[in-house]
Amino acid sequence: MGIFLGIFVIAWAGATSGFGLYLQTRCARYIDRGHVSFAALSQLTYPNLSILFDAAIAVKCFGVGVSYLIIIGDLMPRVVQGFAPNIEAGVLVERQFWITAFMYDHRTHKKVYQLTL
Repeated sequence: MGIFLGIFVIAWAGATSGFGLYLQTRCARYIDRGHVSFAALSQLTYPNLSILFDAAIAVKCFGVGVSYLIIIGDLMPRVVQGFAPNIEAGVLVERQFWITAFMYDHRTHKKVYQLTL
């Protein structure tokens, strides 16, 4: 039962995500080319609630980022131990090290929260 429920949930999430993208492309016809965004669409459809839509998107993005860091912190020490089983202690098997390492943008040598758009 669990595998079928998981497959159904993933398929449902993909279908609803695709439908949302389809709706966004349909609505983009009414906004100037090059200025299409969720903020512009919400300003066009519900001007009074556009701040609520922006807040919902911000909360979702924050949740996704935190969940990725949790997954990385849980799995990377196990990956290191899988490749080098004799390592039982050290920085490479610590959760905090991997979370910190993935929060760092190596291309610009800036921390992720210091980057500006």
